[in-house]
Amino acid sequence: MERQKKRMPVLLGALKSLLMAPGLLYIILCAAMLIAIMIGQSFGYFQITGDSGFTLQYWQSFFDRQFIDSLIYSLKTGILSSVLALCICYPLAVMISKSRMQKTLLALMKIPMFIPALVASFLLLNLVDYNGFINFILTGLGIVKEPLRMRNDKYAIGVICIQIWKNVPTQLIIMYSAVLSIRKDITDAAHNLGCRGLSYFIEIMLPMTISSALVAILLVFIGVFGDFAISSTAGPVYPNTLSSLLQMKVNLFYDWGQASCIGVVMVAVAIMVICLYTYLSRLLMRANG
Repeated sequence: MERQKKRMPVLLGALKSLLMAPGLLYIILCAAMLIAIMIGQSFGYFQITGDSGFTLQYWQSFFDRQFIDSLIYSLKTGILSSVLALCICYPLAVMISKSRMQKTLLALMKIPMFIPALVASFLLLNLVDYNGFINFILTGLGIVKEPLRMRNDKYAIGVICIQIWKNVPTQLIIMYSAVLSIRKDITDAAHNLGCRGLSYFIEIMLPMTISSALVAILLVFIGVFGDFAISSTAGPVYPNTLSSLLQMKVNLFYDWGQASCIGVVMVAVAIMVICLYTYLSRLLMRANG
């Protein structure tokens, strides 16, 4: 009987692995094949038109000024959008967790998640446009003399505003759960010792929710870094995001080789960000004992 009890967890684990195997294999094999074809196309294989064969011409002519500017622009919008959205989510998560209308507020905050990115972009352009609502308020209050150019501006202010609005609900769900997971006795003990306000956030809340914050930043960064819809409607004419540059290479120039190079770089950046997240998570786990 004791041996059977010891074997039960092992058998259950094996059964769960067997049930998960078909889905995992499908995802892994499809991803591996797609990435392999993309890498092959960047070196001249699997060409849509023309002869296929090994060549470095796509990579040799790839790292030009346009690509560097697009890479910097994509990284900038991804980092700023994810970090600024998190700065909004922290106080929101705290306020909602203390409210009596938690379910209602959470439901309202989830509305942007159900609006397609392209629709959200066109809707929010009315806010950040030259004659939009924000400029109307700023000029009416006398804060600025002339309306600010936030749509198609070179600093991507409009794009970042739209991305924050679109991605705050995603981060809020994560951070709300993280804030609720802080035990009440820890909060009460901190308050009894005079740890309140900013000191409570820095010494108690931030260390206990930093792992969830990293997940929230990672999810939003990956989405914004590869965004096409919002940047193509509200972004500057130049530089483009890497996704827009990839679409341009394919649809305008039919250059599948360089488009594949862009795809390889985007996948490489995503992998590096995930590796950085894993490294930081391990450091936090060691620091927390």
